[in-house]
Amino acid sequence: METKHLIHNVHLLLVLAFMSLWGLDVWSQTVPVTYSYNDGVITMTIFKERDSLKLDSICVSVGHDYKELDRLTQLGLPQPTTTGWILDESNQDVYRLHKEISKLNSAGKKVHSIWDIDLEDTEIKTTKLIATYGVNEVKRDAIKQIEKGLLFEFRNGKKARKVVLSGNFNDWTTSSANVSYNQFLEKWTANVELNPGKYWYKYIVDGKWTLDPDNKLKEYDAQGNENNICYKTNYQFELKGYLNAKRVYVAGNFNNWREKELRLQRMKTGWFLPIYLREGTYTYKFIVDNEWIIDPDNTQTRDDGSGNLNSVISIGDTIFFSLMGYKEAQEVFIAGDFNDWRYGELKMNRTEKGWRLPYVLPPGNHRYKFIINGSWTADPDNPVTEGTDEFINSVKVVEPNHTFYLKGYINAQEVFASGSFNGWSESGYRMEKTSDGWKLDVYLYPGKVLYKFKVDGTWIIDSENPLYENNEYGTGNSILWIE
Repeated sequence: METKHLIHNVHLLLVLAFMSLWGLDVWSQTVPVTYSYNDGVITMTIFKERDSLKLDSICVSVGHDYKELDRLTQLGLPQPTTTGWILDESNQDVYRLHKEISKLNSAGKKVHSIWDIDLEDTEIKTTKLIATYGVNEVKRDAIKQIEKGLLFEFRNGKKARKVVLSGNFNDWTTSSANVSYNQFLEKWTANVELNPGKYWYKYIVDGKWTLDPDNKLKEYDAQGNENNICYKTNYQFELKGYLNAKRVYVAGNFNNWREKELRLQRMKTGWFLPIYLREGTYTYKFIVDNEWIIDPDNTQTRDDGSGNLNSVISIGDTIFFSLMGYKEAQEVFIAGDFNDWRYGELKMNRTEKGWRLPYVLPPGNHRYKFIINGSWTADPDNPVTEGTDEFINSVKVVEPNHTFYLKGYINAQEVFASGSFNGWSESGYRMEKTSDGWKLDVYLYPGKVLYKFKVDGTWIIDSENPLYENNEYGTGNSILWIE
């Protein structure tokens, strides 16, 4: 039975960390226990020994009683244990349990523990699943867009007794009866409620993990498992007319202007392409038989600063960039990593109090500067910056989901936070001084986040966070898990 979707390799030090959290004695032998992390939940898998004494030692070493686990199995799963874990699965090979990570240290003990996890798994999964754009490539309507999600259709299981649709959208379930068989149409179908985005999935046909043969899109995860990719779309490009054209494509800043990647489909009145686009502002053009044109039905256009006119669309909520004062300036532009720092593309509008520009950005931390009469200037009203001296950029935090706090250090001149969320920038993001320390609102992607503070040039871990792990310098990094 394939379990790679559920189990991540974790070294013995993680087991020792859990033992320290529970106040258990450290067991000197190798423990056949693995852990995985997903969406704020730790999953523990205990591999069963045939020798009951060995199995008892293994279970006790990680806070469980195998007799209790066997008793709960007879009651029907899932079942809560006396230690606060939930027993999800029990078979001849393993016990599998889960617990919210926020409850691992519920007693509030301040225990510094080293989590020696192969975190590449979580980071790669998160990165791969956060897509800027995507289109489905399926045959025989294997995936259909419905109002609140996707309709999956599997036609290769006519003789199957049981088919399960398993993906990251349902925690890679192996047992849910979520697919029904239509004898008349000879296909298995499942409706799944999904928000717009990118997802991984497979079918389990009579216990065997199976790729969807009608889906061309596949991708390997961090553990070497090949999965199908699907998208819940949220936008449709349409070009009316041009019925004599042989080929029509769309290209834009969302796909780095690759001109022959996204081909539109023909319809009675013209051409169309359903697509998933992450929140943000995008410029684009159509390519009709090798001729680049703007969208004739979209009145929103923008010069890219080099004399090229592009169509513009925005997905998501509008935020505002504001610059107070500078009333004597002739023109003010804004540039940042969200438009590849192009000078002359995003011209700000003059107001009574200064300058303003409405814009749509996805959740995240976005670097930018104003260009005032040709002079690049950091935002004087934004305390969150990156860099030092003349190389300072302002950072616009859209939909922050975490606040870093550092208590004390009132006499420090400057304090920065840096970590895996900003590529371990040497300067980091400048923190704002408060009455009792320092703070910084940021957006962090789901998964494991490593970080440290830099106080007047000295790197320190977060003394208020009991979770940290070793690094190559032997100085440690603090850890956060973001759901």
